[in-house]
Parts: sequence; C-alpha cells; structure tokens
Amino acid sequence: MITEYIVNRVRDIMDSMTKMWASFMGMGLMIAASFLITFARVKLKGFFRVVVSIVAFLLLLVSIVYMLLSIL
Repeated sequence: MITEYIVNRVRDIMDSMTKMWASFMGMGLMIAASFLITFARVKLKGFFRVVVSIVAFLLLLVSIVYMLLSIL
C-alpha cells in the first residue's frame, strides 16, 4: 500500500528528463565511490582509510537510491 503510493507519487513528479538526470547522478556517484574505495585500499592506511571507505560506502548508498528513483 505505502510502496504503491510512493511509486505513484514518483511517477507523477518525475518526467523522463528528470529520470535521465537521476540515472546519470547515480552512475556518477557509483564511479566516484569506486575510485574512492580503490584509492583508500591502495594509498591510505589507518584512520584515513576507514574514513574514505565510509564516505565511499555512503556515496554508493545514495547512488542506489538515485538509480531506483530513475527506474520507477
């Protein structure tokens, strides 16, 4: 019930161009997360590695939300 309401609201609000930009944002954030996690594992150690890895994980979560919004 609630999920159906959210899907219908997103369909009403987002036109095709907005969905396209949301998918581009999702892809860009996924690429940024990939580069950050690679950089953290190769170049960093200790506390900074953990912080950059957490930031990369958060970017990945946000990118998943953008990608889900773009397919509704």
